Amino acid sequence: MEMKVNKTLVLLLFLLLLSAVTWYAYRDAEQKDKISEIKEERLFTVKTKEEIRKIILTRAGRDVVSFERSGGQWLLDKTYRADDVVVDQMLQVLTKMQMKSIPSKNATSTIKDAMMRSGIRVDLYDSEGSNLKSFTIGSDIQSGEGTYMLLSGKDQPYVMELPGLAGGLRSRFEQPLYNYRDKFIYREGSEHIAKIEVVYPKDQASSFILSADLQGYRLTPHDPLSPVRPEAPNPGKMKTYVKYFGELGAERLYNEFTGRDTVRALTPFAEIKLTRKNGTQLNYKFWSYDAYVLKTADIRRVQEALTPERYFVETNGGDFYTVQTRVFGKIFAGYSYFF
Repeated sequence: MEMKVNKTLVLLLFLLLLSAVTWYAYRDAEQKDKISEIKEERLFTVKTKEEIRKIILTRAGRDVVSFERSGGQWLLDKTYRADDVVVDQMLQVLTKMQMKSIPSKNATSTIKDAMMRSGIRVDLYDSEGSNLKSFTIGSDIQSGEGTYMLLSGKDQPYVMELPGLAGGLRSRFEQPLYNYRDKFIYREGSEHIAKIEVVYPKDQASSFILSADLQGYRLTPHDPLSPVRPEAPNPGKMKTYVKYFGELGAERLYNEFTGRDTVRALTPFAEIKLTRKNGTQLNYKFWSYDAYVLKTADIRRVQEALTPERYFVETNGGDFYTVQTRVFGKIFAGYSYFF
């Protein structure tokens, strides 16, 4: 009888121990699942920039904006070359941002409601078209040192920051469309340039044509009635001048400028036609920004080219830019410069 009681007690103790082990195992698994879920809902970033091949921004009250990697460059809305610097600023956020803090439970519903009204949805895709990540960007926090974000399908928003950056992250995804476009006026390798025609409508004697030939370059006055100088032009100066067109960037894409039509009606200071060896042409016109906006005296002669601080530029594609003279002044050479 005593042995039977002992066996029953042992069995009872074993069942109690088994129940305790099962309960602890269940609780541990539940905690691990919860930790895993928390880690997942904080994981906003992609490991490397190279993984991201397409970015779609859906912004409240604005058109959807897309960025797609094509070869070695990014295309904006499949039409324009995107500004590499501005895109790289987004990629830094998408690969390096970190959690700064967790908003309080009382603030969560307010944050999510604000995201519904004015959030920026970000969708990232790889080269196969598979979704890498989707999340919504809310407003910057009150101090401006972080930004509310919420992963798609999750309930808990977080405050995210970019280490080393003093400021919020939203502005990198909320630029006007013209800020996302590439601002290079010229990006022409000299080996691809067949001819450059530079015309100064108010200073015809300084106008010229620089053409590539088997010996290097050939210089002639633009106006056939202008006298040709008897001495040979400097080959080094001609070669250097063509190289100037390798990389010249604008200050601003300014298509929204209200005085654009008035400026276009004025005689430009310079008209530059660049012809590539494949036959395509870039026909650009330059006006003094200072003469129109700052009401300074207009310029006429090549010798005055460095007087304004800026120029307006209109491309043959219909875009309107402002450029700085300290960058573009070197292409306003005259015929006599090459001797």
